[in-house]
Amino acid sequence: MRRRRQPAVRQECGRGLPRAARGRAGRTARGGRSGLRLLGLLLAAAGCDRGGDECPPGLTRCLSSCRDLTRDPAHCGACERACRVGQTCTLGVCRCPEDRLDCGGACVDPRTDEAHCGACGVACTGGRLCVEGVCSDDCGALTSCGGDCADLQTDELHCGACGNACRAGEECRSGVCTAVCVAPYTLCGDACVDLQTDTSHCGACDLACNVGDYCWDGLCRSRWGSCPYVFLWDGQTWRFHTDLSGSPLGAGLPFFKPAFYGANIYELGDFAPHDGLYRMRLRELVFESSYVDETTLLVVDVPAGHDVYNEWTLASQLEREPGRRFLSVRDPRPPRFAVDDAGRDVLAAVSRIDGVPLPVARDGLSRVVLDFGPLRHPERARLVLATWGCYADLRDAQRPPYSAATTVETPDGRGGWFERAVTGKSASGPRTWIFDLAGTLPPGTSKLRLTLAHQPSVLDVLDAVLLDDSPPAEVRLTEVPARRVELRRGGAAHARAATLERRLWADDARLPEIPDALLAGRYTRYGDVRPLLETADDRFVLMAHGDELSLEFEAPPERPGTVRRAFLRADVWYTLKYHPFGKLTDSIDPLPFHGMTTYPYPPEEWPYRRDLGYARYLQEWNTRVVPAPLDPVR
Repeated sequence: MRRRRQPAVRQECGRGLPRAARGRAGRTARGGRSGLRLLGLLLAAAGCDRGGDECPPGLTRCLSSCRDLTRDPAHCGACERACRVGQTCTLGVCRCPEDRLDCGGACVDPRTDEAHCGACGVACTGGRLCVEGVCSDDCGALTSCGGDCADLQTDELHCGACGNACRAGEECRSGVCTAVCVAPYTLCGDACVDLQTDTSHCGACDLACNVGDYCWDGLCRSRWGSCPYVFLWDGQTWRFHTDLSGSPLGAGLPFFKPAFYGANIYELGDFAPHDGLYRMRLRELVFESSYVDETTLLVVDVPAGHDVYNEWTLASQLEREPGRRFLSVRDPRPPRFAVDDAGRDVLAAVSRIDGVPLPVARDGLSRVVLDFGPLRHPERARLVLATWGCYADLRDAQRPPYSAATTVETPDGRGGWFERAVTGKSASGPRTWIFDLAGTLPPGTSKLRLTLAHQPSVLDVLDAVLLDDSPPAEVRLTEVPARRVELRRGGAAHARAATLERRLWADDARLPEIPDALLAGRYTRYGDVRPLLETADDRFVLMAHGDELSLEFEAPPERPGTVRRAFLRADVWYTLKYHPFGKLTDSIDPLPFHGMTTYPYPPEEWPYRRDLGYARYLQEWNTRVVPAPLDPVR
């Protein structure tokens, strides 16, 4: 049986908050702790009293690890209460197997044991043998093996043949030595594995995960992923909506452009208040940590009969600031026809927002030629796009020229295409956003070619495209600061990365954290963190994997004769532990700052080296220590 690695532990100054989780059997612990570099620039290492220990439900801390006292033979019913050799732990009690007797502390086979033949203390004398629990002068139907009567089908000392003894952890079944697996382990081939965490046997024997994926809760999952997940309260349940694809740090990857990062605006669909409050949760579910600097609800009213969307650009790679405009629409219409690069009719795939996207291959492009009919008012044309991004290692599939942009082209009159407008990429979560074409289309335009972003690590996917050229309506914006913001432990959940066929998805489950998803560092203490999110000032709420930010906003008074939509303005940075190209970092250090041009940056460029106010922020708020987790087996 393979050994388990020790669990990773999370500690908070002033209040112990260790978090432990079981790793797959047979892993060897490797790894260490990352230095806390930024804090060391400002203040001496602060001492922390370790509080009380906490283990996941069903486990108990015994010395330095969490144990299941109901079935752990080394800690059966209580810590350090070990079962004797041959015994198993069942419901916290050491017991012999069903076909064995406990005789004087030893598990014996009463069918063959000459000292306990048929019952404890009944000895066979005079050279007689114990045959099927009876002292006998011959072996009967059994086989004589050097003075022993053995059933070659079940005898662990003579399995299949005299003298063929099974090894420790094996039993004799049908004359073959077979590994014995104790729950939660299952026999796959000749090894005992945990189907909940084993990447070679995930959910079932021989069901292997893809290279780079991990197995958790019996499902293969991607180690790389990004952005806090947004859950909205609909009056009855918490419903996943999208993720906050804000400002990725991507330690060491040069194509990220942090100089152009800032707050983004996220559409929230039909999000509505209940009992006068908008309620949402931001959950950190994947292999990353987040730095949240501002959260403000934007309530937008437009005249009845209209709707409103925001410009979503995420165009930092184009060296542009995030777009923050809102534009109204009135009855946006689908195209009259749509064909892909191969000339196939794809009108049904792009005419409505339904999660069924334009088909695209790993080595292809999300590109479609559209005809909306002659535009009566091209000077106010705007597209409503529903998209998402699929992140994967596409270096073997995508070929240059790459594009970090969504482009709109019109026919150039010579059989080619002329570029008319460029904006950013969708990023991971499902997005519905508006692309303003005002002033870019020539009179008489009816045909457009739309191409989404495509790069070696991401391929954007098109769900739907609609066009509106109605007169713009008045857009009235109300900024609503959060009335309550609480950082707390939320645990892991079931999350499914976006693919070329389906959108990003997650549920609101409360599962044990994944040890390998943690990054080392000092995180924001749990509790009320509203003062940190009122303005974007680099005083971040630092969220680790498993953390949850709970927010409430008061609904402003309704405006008669209007339709209302809610949006979230959030200044959110995040550092990835894994990228499709490989592992990036084990630490949340150094902390980012607005205006930096690279990450990580030279220490002398950090603007808070001598800022005592920032030092007080670090010392007062970031008191929760997360050590580096043990490296998993790759």
